[in-house]
This record gives sequence, structure tokens and C-alpha cells, in this order.
Amino acid sequence: MLLSSRATGTSNSMKNITKDDVLTLPVYCPLLEEQEKIVSFLGAVDLRITQLRRKRELLQSYKRGVMQKIFSQEIRFKSAINSPFPNWETKKIGQFAPLQRGFDLPVDNIVEGQFPVVFSNGILKRHYEYKVTSPGVVTGRSGTIGKVMYIEENFWPHNTSLWVTNFRGNLPRFVYYFYIWLDLTRFSSGSGVPTLNRNDVHTYSIDFPLIQEQEKIANFLTAIDRKIEALSRQIEQTEKFKKGLFQKLFV
Repeated sequence: MLLSSRATGTSNSMKNITKDDVLTLPVYCPLLEEQEKIVSFLGAVDLRITQLRRKRELLQSYKRGVMQKIFSQEIRFKSAINSPFPNWETKKIGQFAPLQRGFDLPVDNIVEGQFPVVFSNGILKRHYEYKVTSPGVVTGRSGTIGKVMYIEENFWPHNTSLWVTNFRGNLPRFVYYFYIWLDLTRFSSGSGVPTLNRNDVHTYSIDFPLIQEQEKIANFLTAIDRKIEALSRQIEQTEKFKKGLFQKLFV
């Protein structure tokens, strides 16, 4: 019997469990030898989850460090003829990948469909129509600032977001990584709800590489992201396995 079955209170109020509920709950208790085997097995599962999380943390830390070196040009990629690419060109961000406020779409007007509606903190709804063809790069305009999303399907950028209107011949995935590295929180303002002013971003000058080097950079960082995603899937699967074990062992 689960403790939740002994909880009292209505669905509209906070439910409670008393000390007596816990003390009088009947449970099945295996012999010590079996307890040791159960603890040992579950401990091994916990250790595996900890190891996977640590690997993911190390890879995420490596990614942050290598991005800093790439975009500060401490690390350079070589061209097809095995020589460094030309020097990066200085431009204002507005000339490189300008941002625009998303489109109004009240929640009550959203009609369930296949196209993601991208809010400031991610894809929260899907709508029957879209405003922008993929691929797209979106970030938060109000509320959640600094989160950058790469969208691989046609989408509706919500008015709480900013989206790249024109990649101007640059590689969309490189633009995505560039905006992550830039850390858009530095441009936020407002003491209450943080707001990102795209005009402040557009006038900021920075160096950009040619498209060929952009491709090498994007491919390299994408490979790291895929490893991080694979670790995240392993963590999720192992946690589900552990949860299933608990159900079979203790119920």
C-alpha cells in the first residue's frame, strides 16, 4: 500500500499524512541477505546515473570553454588546402543576423496543430499555422532572456521572443552558436520583468568568419551537442529503469 492512498483532504486543498499513517502502514520486508542484494543492485544503478551526469557536466563545461576560444579566435579551423582561413571580418550584429520581435498570438487563439509556437522560454504550444520557415534562431525578448533556440521546423515566433529575420548568407546553425556565446543577458534591461532591446544588440560590433569556417565551427559544436544529448537520453532511460525497479521490488 502506498502512503498516498492514506492521504486526507480534498483535491482543492493540501493533502496530509499523519505520523500514525506512516507507523501503521504494513510493508513487506525481505530477509537481510536479500536486502543486501537489493541495496547493492540499486546502488550500482545510482552510481551509473551519477557517472553519466558527471560526464555530461564535463562535456558541457568543455563546450563552454571551447566556444570561448573559438569566438575569441584563439582556436582557428583550417581550410580545404590545410591553411588557416582569412581573418574574421568586423561587423555590427544588425548587419550579420538581425533580430525582430515575434508575432502576437494570445493563448486563447491558439488552435492545436503541427507547428511549434516558440515563446521566450521554449516551445510551449503548437498551432495550425506558422509565420516563419525553418531553420530558425529564436531567443527570449521578455521574461526569459539569454536562452537561444535552434528551430528545425516551420514555426510561429511568439511576441515574447525575438527571431533572426535574415541570415544574410551566414550559416543558421553558426548564428545559433554565436548568439549562445554572445550571452544576450548583457543587453537586458528592466528591474521587474527583464526585457531584451534588439536595437542595443544590433549596434554591437564583433568579428565573424567566412561561411566555410562557419561550417567547420558549427559541425564541431553540433558533434559535441549530439554527445550531450546522447548522455541526457541515457540518464533519462536509466532513471526510468530505476523507477521501474522500485515498482517491481517494493510493490
